[in-house]
Amino acid sequence: MNILKQIQLLVLIFAPIYLFGMDQISWIEQTKSCQSYGVWAAKDCNNKLVLVEGEIISNNGMIIASAYDLIIVATLFTDTMEAMFGKIYDKSEPCFHYAKYMIQSAQKIHHNGLYDAYIQKIKTAMQQDQGDLYYIVTVSEIRENGKNLLGAAIFDIQKNFEYGTVELELIAVKLEAQSMGLGTILTSAILKLLPQVKRIIIGVHQDNFKAIGVFEHIGFRRTASLDSAYHYEYLTEWPASQRLQAYAATFIELKI
Repeated sequence: MNILKQIQLLVLIFAPIYLFGMDQISWIEQTKSCQSYGVWAAKDCNNKLVLVEGEIISNNGMIIASAYDLIIVATLFTDTMEAMFGKIYDKSEPCFHYAKYMIQSAQKIHHNGLYDAYIQKIKTAMQQDQGDLYYIVTVSEIRENGKNLLGAAIFDIQKNFEYGTVELELIAVKLEAQSMGLGTILTSAILKLLPQVKRIIIGVHQDNFKAIGVFEHIGFRRTASLDSAYHYEYLTEWPASQRLQAYAATFIELKI
C-alpha cells in the first residue's frame, strides 16, 4: 500500500511538469508545421498597396537566404537606427543616452558596429535549427521592375515561452517611409503568420520616443522598466487593444 501511495505521489509531482514541458514543445513544433510562408497585399495610411511577406528563418529560407538579401535587411536596420539615434555629435539628451547605451551593449556606436551587430543577429536567427524559432516579416513597395524594401521585423518563439507568446526582436522602417502605418502592418503580420499568437512582448529603449508612441498607439502596454529599456506587451484578449487583429483581417492573400 505504501508503494502504491508513493507511485501516486510521484505521478502528482511529475505529471504537471511533463505536461508543462509538452506545452512548450508543442508551441514551437506547431508553429513549424503551420504556414511557414505567407505573402499578402496590405494598404498603408495613404491607401496605397504594399507587399507583405513573412516566413520562418532557416538555412533554406526564401527571403534572406542569400548574402545579398541578408545585406539588404541588415542595412535597413542599421540605416534606420543610425538615422534616429546615430548623431553622436548631437548634444540632445536622448542621443547622449542612446550613445552610452550602444557603448555598453555593442561596444561600438558607429555605422559599421551597428551593421555588424545586425548581421550577427540575423545570422544567429538563420542558424537556429533547434531551440528558439525565428520569423522574419518584410514590407515592400511594389514597382514595375520589382520591389523596394521599406521595412522589416524579426520575431521569435523561445523555448521557455508559454503557448501563444512571441517576442518582437527587431523592427525598422526606412526614414522616408515612416508615418505610413508600416510598423502596424509589420506587427499585424505576426498574427497572419501565426493566428495562435495571444501575446507579443517587446523591449524598447526608453529614449526611442517614436517607437514607444507607435506601440502604445496600436495597443501595447508598458509592463516594466529595466535599465535603459521599457518592456511592453500586447494581449489579443484586451478589448481596448485589438487594432492589430482588425488590421490583419484586411490583408489580401496573394497566390505566388
